[in-house]
Amino acid sequence: MGQTSKYKIPYPDADDIADVPGDLKTIAERIEAIIQKNIMTAGLTDDYTTTNLSDLETLKINKVFCSCGDKLTITEEGIKIGDGVSKVKVSGQIYFYTNVTKTGDSIAAIYKNNKQMVIHNQRFTDNYEHITLPEKLIDVIKGDIINLAVRSEKATGALIKNYETGTFLTVEVVE
Repeated sequence: MGQTSKYKIPYPDADDIADVPGDLKTIAERIEAIIQKNIMTAGLTDDYTTTNLSDLETLKINKVFCSCGDKLTITEEGIKIGDGVSKVKVSGQIYFYTNVTKTGDSIAAIYKNNKQMVIHNQRFTDNYEHITLPEKLIDVIKGDIINLAVRSEKATGALIKNYETGTFLTVEVVE
């Protein structure tokens, strides 16, 4: 039995006796697996208050805002990668309320198993700040946890808001 190179869809060799119903079922299952979307956007259950000025603090991304497919699940630590996933696109946003109008840096990051994958640093003078983390493709394996981390150098006690439109993490299965 031969197969296509990209999607590994089987096709009979010239001297194979075709099992048309079985082959069609296999082809249909593989096409469905290819086109099925697995995406999750999640955020905070409650507001989070930062506790220091020097270290990135991991957020508990544990509230699903929207999802489809079964390859991603939510845990208390973040979005967990399921079986058969090797690449995902990640992106996110963090909404800070610092209650301080002085100039200072705020940092947002996307982590995989406590290792930085994406980081963005912005200097702000306002009380309210949004940092958007651009989309990035990363390698993953089953069981990896994707989450957000923050740091505000302006003031301890910066409030990370749990608004669905303000603080969120999106993970999309690519392969």
